[in-house]
Amino acid sequence: MATAFRDFSEYSVGALATVGAADWAVDLTGNWEANIVADGTAEGGQVLQFDATTSGSGNNFVRFTALDTAGDVEVVAKYRFSAQDNNKVTPCLQAADGQAYALYRTATTVRLGRFTTNTISTNLDTAVTFNSSENIYYWVRIQRVGTTIRARIWADGDTEPATWNAGEGTDST
Repeated sequence: MATAFRDFSEYSVGALATVGAADWAVDLTGNWEANIVADGTAEGGQVLQFDATTSGSGNNFVRFTALDTAGDVEVVAKYRFSAQDNNKVTPCLQAADGQAYALYRTATTVRLGRFTTNTISTNLDTAVTFNSSENIYYWVRIQRVGTTIRARIWADGDTEPATWNAGEGTDST
């Protein structure tokens, strides 16, 4: 499986498309920005933050270009919801056709799905109970092995679940 690590401390504060251009492909809707910002509680002291410049919605992706879009791969990231993240959870895995596998949530559930740029195109499983709060860090692990896509989510400081508690399904793309 591919392995890489980024805590964003190796980048300057600023727009990811500029300061991380050598490592990241950025695909944003017109009203969103992806920025590296200082955060004293984060690993390395900096985070990747999505900011809306105007009201509006859309699924936004940044892809670490060192990872393959095909084959077995796993992404693990520490993530924090804000008021702007009404239903999105990152990180995601990119499918070979440019869509992405990611989690989305309500206040009390989480579900694994397949996304196009602005919509959920396929649910890979049923929603499972998961209570989340704003401004608390969570860990997310999303894995693809063959055609199986699965995910785990847990609060920072808790033990990682032994099961794929955030969904598991199959997809042939």
